[in-house]
Amino acid sequence: MKQETEDIVRNKLADLPSEVLQAITEVDIRARLQEIVRTHGLRVDQGGALEREVLLVLIGLETPTTFLDNIMEELHVPRETASRVVEDVNKNILKNIREVLIEHASK
Repeated sequence: MKQETEDIVRNKLADLPSEVLQAITEVDIRARLQEIVRTHGLRVDQGGALEREVLLVLIGLETPTTFLDNIMEELHVPRETASRVVEDVNKNILKNIREVLIEHASK
């Protein structure tokens, strides 16, 4: 990531509500991403791009509506592969973060 982008990401993370940060932390994103990378036979550089794209969506710098296209572009994979990756990210990461947030809100 470029230094300017890293600074923006760092600032956005610092601005997130503590409940959101806690939910992100409780869901072991890195381990889940590694599993997705293995499942889909992605290379290390593609795994890094996937991690970056997921982070950008989580902090609101990219929208979920462009996530599939961004995955295709950044990972250099066909739409079918990107769709399966996005489905796994939604099921194994984003859904779990949402559930943790709901659980914290109900306390």
